[in-house]
Amino acid sequence: MRYEMYFVGAMEHAKIISLWPSIAAFADDIGVSENTAKQMRTRNRVNAKYWPAMVAGAQVRGIKGVTLEALAKAISEAAA
Repeated sequence: MRYEMYFVGAMEHAKIISLWPSIAAFADDIGVSENTAKQMRTRNRVNAKYWPAMVAGAQVRGIKGVTLEALAKAISEAAA
C-alpha cells in the first residue's frame, strides 16, 4: 500500500511523524518501539540517527518531502 502525502515548507518533527498512517507504522519504519515513537512525537524531536530510516520509510510509503534537509530544517527552526 502506498500513501501519497505531501507537505510544503518546514514542519515540526511531530507533524512529519503524523504523515505516517499510524504511530506503529512509523515505529516499524525506523526500528523503535511504539512507545519510543510516541515519545519522539511528544518531544517533537527525532534523534538524527533515525533520520535515514525516516527518509527511507517515507519513500517506501510514498510520503513526499521527508528528506534529511527537511528534518534538519525542522530542528533549526524550532531552535530559533
